Amino acid sequence: MILKPSQVRYFWKICHSVCRHCDCKAKSSAPGRLYFSNISSSILRWNYARHMKLYNLTSVRYQSSSKKQPLINITPISIGVSVVISAALYGLYVWLEQGKQLLKSEQRISALAESGVGSLNWSLTDQHGKRRLFSDFTGQWLMLYFGFSHCPDICPEELEKLMKVVQGISKSSISVNVQPVFITLDPDRDTVDYMHKYCKDFENLIGFTGSMDEISEVAKSYRVYFGIGEKDSDGDYIVDHTICMYLIDPKGQVVDVYERRYDAESIVKGSLQHIKDYAKLKKKYAEKS
Repeated sequence: MILKPSQVRYFWKICHSVCRHCDCKAKSSAPGRLYFSNISSSILRWNYARHMKLYNLTSVRYQSSSKKQPLINITPISIGVSVVISAALYGLYVWLEQGKQLLKSEQRISALAESGVGSLNWSLTDQHGKRRLFSDFTGQWLMLYFGFSHCPDICPEELEKLMKVVQGISKSSISVNVQPVFITLDPDRDTVDYMHKYCKDFENLIGFTGSMDEISEVAKSYRVYFGIGEKDSDGDYIVDHTICMYLIDPKGQVVDVYERRYDAESIVKGSLQHIKDYAKLKKKYAEKS
């Protein structure tokens, strides 16, 4: 049996105290006891060293034999299975996220439809003098903006942004043509001839004008608020109005409203998502019917 170090130390203390007792008596008694004491001390030291050596060897053997073996044996098959499972989980995550996005888009469109935004089938005159109905654009995506041609800065900037949005959507992988539409809020100055000249600066832009009553009715339908400012000494004036763009789907429903704070890139991204959602919803309703 091999003693542990703690046991050996305890045994050594007992023996050492005995030897010291023997040594004390040896000084007053026979010299043989002193000899026995010295021999006993040597034997105990030797046994202590021996036990420590054996304990260390046993400890090393135990540590080397207790090394943990890998729980999983990594092979090409296990790697392949892991890849397939990961791909399946990612596919499930994407499918769930798309479902959430589609539901969110559907709820937003329903809310806008219930509010009646853009529900009027208006009739205005385009820059070529042709009378047109809003329903004439059924089947097309529209990006609508309200403003006035005499605007010194904001309206030209917003129309430039609108052009970038239309081009960005047409150059995307979806490649959908969106018709840009501009409705004036200043019909007194924005006549047919003036609108014709103004729209030439913007590719494929259709401009509309009409009487003040007609314009007011259309603006009210889209929740656009505007007011004519006071004239200066030159007879010039500013029209204060709501600044936003309306994305309209092929059914004539407003699907989103983009305020001035959105840049062209953000509007393109949002519009493309709506176009994708529209295609999915159309397919969904077709399958139900």
